[in-house]
Amino acid sequence: MFAAIGRFSYRHRRLIVAAWVVAFAAGLAATFSLSPELKGGGFSNASAPAQEALALMQQRLHTGTASISIVFTSPSLPARSRPFERAEATALAAIAPKAFPGLEAVQTFASTGDPTLISKDGRASLAQLVFNASLDTVQTQVPRIRAALRGHTLTTYVTGEPAVYADLENLSAKDLRTAETYALPLALGILLLVFGSVTAAALPLVGGGMAVSVTLGVVYLLAQRVDLSIFVLNTASMLGLAVGIDYSLFVVSRFREELAGGRSVADAVEQTVAHAGRAIAFSGLAVPESQSQLKTVRTTEK
Repeated sequence: MFAAIGRFSYRHRRLIVAAWVVAFAAGLAATFSLSPELKGGGFSNASAPAQEALALMQQRLHTGTASISIVFTSPSLPARSRPFERAEATALAAIAPKAFPGLEAVQTFASTGDPTLISKDGRASLAQLVFNASLDTVQTQVPRIRAALRGHTLTTYVTGEPAVYADLENLSAKDLRTAETYALPLALGILLLVFGSVTAAALPLVGGGMAVSVTLGVVYLLAQRVDLSIFVLNTASMLGLAVGIDYSLFVVSRFREELAGGRSVADAVEQTVAHAGRAIAFSGLAVPESQSQLKTVRTTEK
């Protein structure tokens, strides 16, 4: 069967290359719009008793569905002093319900008298922004909140679930760019040493890059139907690139061996797919199958 696939691939090589180019272009276009479709969080189960209890408390006590905490500190002003409270009120003046969709209340020590909003040493104060909006909606407003707090005398720290997830998304994207910046040139250098040819060295990188692009395009389509974590972007990119280069090495190496043995290009393609292609296909199928078996074992143990 794999030999037949090899013969088909060689005979229709232009059509197959054209199809991959179209799929690559579509996947690349979808990749630029992928990040907003992915979700932060994913660290809790909505059906867990603790999460159900939290949802019930939010509903009955009207505590909002999401909140952001802002910590105010000053090296010279006590948190209970009038100058500190005025500075805090000035910093929060731009953060009003009309300016931020879903914002219901801004709770501070000055407005509530709640002593738990003041640190034990009296040097820091906490402002609680209560939202009646989803976590994802609040998360998108974190950059605007931070921007509104700039330029004031007090030092501010924005935290809470939405802020943490926003930071995780930014760090995830930054780490991915850093990894790609260093990994691809390093891989190209190693491949040049192994193959001694720019064309042979570039093929695994091109194949891996195209595979990742198409994969991210599929992820974009899936994200329209189901919630996917932001870490899917890192996992699919780095794992896909690594596996794509690894499998491409099998193909390129076997193809070069067949050519060196005196076969024609058509025969070399057929034999490459018949042997290296078969190994890659079974290897690719074995990975999800092993994961499925592992989940079955864990479920049985429970």
